[in-house]
Amino acid sequence: MDKIFADKMIEKFQKTFYGFALSKTYTLEEAEELASRIVLEAYVTLLKVDDICNWEGYLYRIAYGVYARYVKEIKRNSNLTIDDMEITSDVDLTKEIMQSEEYKLLKREISWLSRTQREIIYMYYFENKKISFISRSLNLPEGTVKWHLHDAKNLVKEGMEKMRNSGELGIKPIRFCNMGHNGWADDKGDTSDFLNTKLRQNIAYSAYFAAKTVAEIAAELGVSPVYIEDEVDILEEYGFLDKLSANKYLTNIKIDNLPQKALDELNIIQKEIVGRICDEYVPLLESKFYDYQKLDIYVPDNDFRFLLWSLITMSLGNKHWLNSFSDSSLLDGTHYRVKRKDGGDYIAHASVYDAEKELTANVHYNVCGDMTRDSSHYPVASWQFSTDYDLREFGWRDNLTSDYEYLYLFMTGKMDKNEATLEKFRRLYKRGLLINKNGNDTINVVVVKVCIDENNKVNGWSNDVHKLLPAYPDSMICYIKEKIHIMYEIEKRYYPKHMHKLVEYYSCMNINKIMVLDELLERGILKPLTEAQQKGVMTIAFSDALPK
Repeated sequence: MDKIFADKMIEKFQKTFYGFALSKTYTLEEAEELASRIVLEAYVTLLKVDDICNWEGYLYRIAYGVYARYVKEIKRNSNLTIDDMEITSDVDLTKEIMQSEEYKLLKREISWLSRTQREIIYMYYFENKKISFISRSLNLPEGTVKWHLHDAKNLVKEGMEKMRNSGELGIKPIRFCNMGHNGWADDKGDTSDFLNTKLRQNIAYSAYFAAKTVAEIAAELGVSPVYIEDEVDILEEYGFLDKLSANKYLTNIKIDNLPQKALDELNIIQKEIVGRICDEYVPLLESKFYDYQKLDIYVPDNDFRFLLWSLITMSLGNKHWLNSFSDSSLLDGTHYRVKRKDGGDYIAHASVYDAEKELTANVHYNVCGDMTRDSSHYPVASWQFSTDYDLREFGWRDNLTSDYEYLYLFMTGKMDKNEATLEKFRRLYKRGLLINKNGNDTINVVVVKVCIDENNKVNGWSNDVHKLLPAYPDSMICYIKEKIHIMYEIEKRYYPKHMHKLVEYYSCMNINKIMVLDELLERGILKPLTEAQQKGVMTIAFSDALPK
């Protein structure tokens, strides 16, 4: 290879080499030393070879080879011992240690100690503080301080005599996708907002199948505990990690990582359930709601088929469904749904990203729902279910209670269109709750009249609506219960035991509603939606009045 091309390649990959060196060492000096060795060997090698198909992979192998020899050199030359660190005498580390190359190795091992032990080691050996002073400063008995010094000395010595190897997550970290919640998010958002870094995601995954200490999590990730302690504290503070005895942590997030074979098996069972729903339950819904106007229900353009889109999706996977197909108290006494520090109150869930599964995943099945909103100012509430069939783009964050309050004011004649209310009308148009037809503003969603309480609020609207829904046929209940149990038995093998009740709950609740809609469209029971209908479909407003 000619020198010009070699120079260009070195310039291109120089930052990459330095980043690699930083990830493998513990000080900037070490990183610079390792990076310079990699650059030198890469440059010499480039001048000797030609016709490499994958330069990035080839240069990475060079970098890893240099790193391996670098580690062997450090280990071969390492003869540092800390046996002379007397924990009962107030002496500093010896000058010989302070000036030696192996001092870097000592500092590395100190960084792997617990937070308390690091503080004690630093105060005792680096600041020459007496044990009595440390005891007062950390509010620990002197005997405990001495024990920590003794234990830390042994841990550091043990660590210096071996190479630090990353666990699987340190070599091949995972990343999450489809992060979300079941319940109410608040000021700080939901799972995707808290687990917004690869570090936090891998911390959560490392303590998912077995409880781990901070040191064990750090070892699995191949990083010093110094860098994850604060992250663990935050995840524990907001309920994503539970702190157990012996300072161990266990992840309280439903993390999905089913193999494709299991997903295929579940898909077949879901289709069987869908067929039974379409055959036995949908005809009952049609019959019950055909005269919907007598039930105090408003439907845009009096389109009964448009109403069915909402009725079908709302009637599957709610309290009405849970009471029929499972034990409604299944999650009683469990800690899955957490009241979080910022006001959130929800079950957290996520999936492990898999590139191969992502290629075959059917995004058509992705949904956001069931989303409910209740106004504290007006007798209005709402339900919404967002799918590939609607034109709503921003999910739960854009589904605001104020939207339905504006709709209520318009619907009851308390909000005229003028300069002061123009932004509110624009919001209603954007959300598809209102459309303008031939110059006239028209409500574009289903509205159901329900009872109000003594405080003039729409409370318990779901009970009013569920009373209208027909009961599921006994034969269908028996059939689907058997299928749900089979799904649970397939799924639970891929989750830790402490998640099994939640897996059972979701096996019951996660009926593929999109498959149901697809089947009903194919049968002609549902009709394709117009553009205007796509803006307001699968949305129901509940209030004490219907549109005039």
